[in-house]
Amino acid sequence: MSALTTAEMQRITVAGTISKLHDTLAAVGRLKCVHLVDSEVEEDGFTLGAPHSDADAVAAQLARARAAVSRISPDTNQPAIQTAAVRKELDGDFSNKVDAILDKANEWDEANSEIERLTDELAVLELLVPLGLELELYSGYDSLVVNVGTCSGDSFGISDDTALIFKAGKTVAAFCTEEDSSKVLEALNNNGFNSLSVPEAEGLPSKAVEEIRNKLTELNKTATAAQSALDKQSENFGRMLLGAVEELERQFEILQAPVRLCTSDHAFVLDGWVKSSDRERARKTLSKHATMVEFEDYVPSHGHHHGHDEEEDAQPPIAFANPEAARPYELLTDLVGRPRYGRIDPTVFMMFTYPLFFGLMLGDMAYGMGTILLGLWVKKKFGESEQGSLAARLLIYIGMSCLFFGFLYAEIFGFEIDATGDHAPPGWIAWMTIFYEWAHHPHATLPFGIHLAFPFHRVGGNMSDLILISIYLGIAHLMIGYLIGMRDVTKEHGLAAGFFEKGSWIMVLLGGSAAIYGFMAGKDHSDSGHLDFLTLMVNAGLVTAAVGVVAVCWGLVKYEGFGASGWMIGPLETISLLSNTLSYIRLFAIGVVGVKIAEAGNMLGYHNLVHSIELVLEGEGVILNLLLAIGALLLWIFVQIFAWVLGVFSPNIHTARLHFVEWMGKFHEGSGEPFAPLGGENRYSKEGV
Repeated sequence: MSALTTAEMQRITVAGTISKLHDTLAAVGRLKCVHLVDSEVEEDGFTLGAPHSDADAVAAQLARARAAVSRISPDTNQPAIQTAAVRKELDGDFSNKVDAILDKANEWDEANSEIERLTDELAVLELLVPLGLELELYSGYDSLVVNVGTCSGDSFGISDDTALIFKAGKTVAAFCTEEDSSKVLEALNNNGFNSLSVPEAEGLPSKAVEEIRNKLTELNKTATAAQSALDKQSENFGRMLLGAVEELERQFEILQAPVRLCTSDHAFVLDGWVKSSDRERARKTLSKHATMVEFEDYVPSHGHHHGHDEEEDAQPPIAFANPEAARPYELLTDLVGRPRYGRIDPTVFMMFTYPLFFGLMLGDMAYGMGTILLGLWVKKKFGESEQGSLAARLLIYIGMSCLFFGFLYAEIFGFEIDATGDHAPPGWIAWMTIFYEWAHHPHATLPFGIHLAFPFHRVGGNMSDLILISIYLGIAHLMIGYLIGMRDVTKEHGLAAGFFEKGSWIMVLLGGSAAIYGFMAGKDHSDSGHLDFLTLMVNAGLVTAAVGVVAVCWGLVKYEGFGASGWMIGPLETISLLSNTLSYIRLFAIGVVGVKIAEAGNMLGYHNLVHSIELVLEGEGVILNLLLAIGALLLWIFVQIFAWVLGVFSPNIHTARLHFVEWMGKFHEGSGEPFAPLGGENRYSKEGV
């Protein structure tokens, strides 16, 4: 397969005697290269297998191990532990160690639950202390109703014959008969009454308060000791526990695997996929246990035509086969689904275009450095996991692009390094002008109306050039998408289908772009010779676009199953291509908005900060101007952080949209099933060498 596609797969079929089933599955789990295909059991005499008898025991052990992990905080950034050591631990004193963790966790839970209950009781009892009534007096009556709580007022308007009321501070206790209870409660409510639940106890509340405080002291000691023991277990046993959970998950998956296979009383059949690169390794290992190990190349059964209702072949699972530098962008591809088998993997292309678009939008040296530092922090915090490591590298890559474009734009913290007047940078970064003086501000005029300069001040005189660059990048990006789509369709369904489904759109895109450019450029030229060329460009572009529209319609009618309606849908669909192209203007617009936010912060924050400090140094309104300087500094810092955070999220969102919607929509079909070999992958443990 091409280097731009995913890993080449081969179908593997393994068969053997039923007595060797578990040994074979254990070998498959150790290989970690066989993706099982669930059996449909259509053969006579075969049924789905049953889990291994040890599966329930391993499941119970796994559940307890997971519970133990949830109660400690193991350091996931420690080096991976040897799998052999993990297995030795599982065969040894592992269960007792897990029990010890769970026992301490239960001890902590019970202590804190009791602390919470007693704390609530203590709060009530402390309110009752000023009343001086024994606790047994608040309950146990047959004909009396007792209302205890807090009141904001004390104007009850109740006679002593109606109720006996005790009040100290905000605490109140009202004793009355059942006949008068509603009247008394109404009077209490008019004074902001909040009821209290009196704990069941005897004696004065002050004595109960003392006893509870003593109990809380002991319970806090118990909880602290339990937490200390858990922290020690996390430090000494946490890494081993993570590795054990991983190994138990693998064992359980292997023990459950027979339910995915065809089995009979005497034999089993395993069906799956392996990478072609792992073929011989799998054959060598599995031949030791199975009677038959066969491999078969995947051959799709495509017809001459295709439509939306066509039944699809069972596709091989998709395993990325990208160079190491492109692996972080696999995270992006997975967001929209992996490509169909045999089709172009967009990941390698995004390795170049994603940071390019992000840098074009954010393009500030300070924000680029901030993004790189964020990536380094993510790597330190979550780098142990594969996902965390890839995310960290992605942040570093786009941060480097932002730093690079910030240098081209001569922008840092929203200041233009090479600017003068109101836009002049402050003295503490003005020294950076040395990076631009040596170049003597080179500039160049390129075809298609693009003027380049160094530095390229995008908010100044180069704004229109950036708009043109954004549009041309959009045309090129869409062109790549259609070319990829044409290649994929041609490979699967023939050249005619490839041309009418995707190549026709290329004709519309190129023809329309040429016609628009020739028309717009013709307005700015008076030279007759050049006008003749531009007129030819317009006419040729219009003809090409018109032929392309007809081809698009025929593709919809003939190859994509729309029938006669394709002649109406086609022209409408081609109009959307203009909006697709203009969407790339966001490469200019988002960046300019970010610059303006930073500039506003500089004007309101930094310049006012400098002005206030100057007044303080001159002795004018020292206190007031010092406070204004602090406020301006905080405002400037806030706006810079806001601009950077917005700059990280917004350009990422729009860059992702340009790739996922505008670009991938031209070729990508994210229906591929991720390659998931039995045995999974090691995160916290590793096989010994």
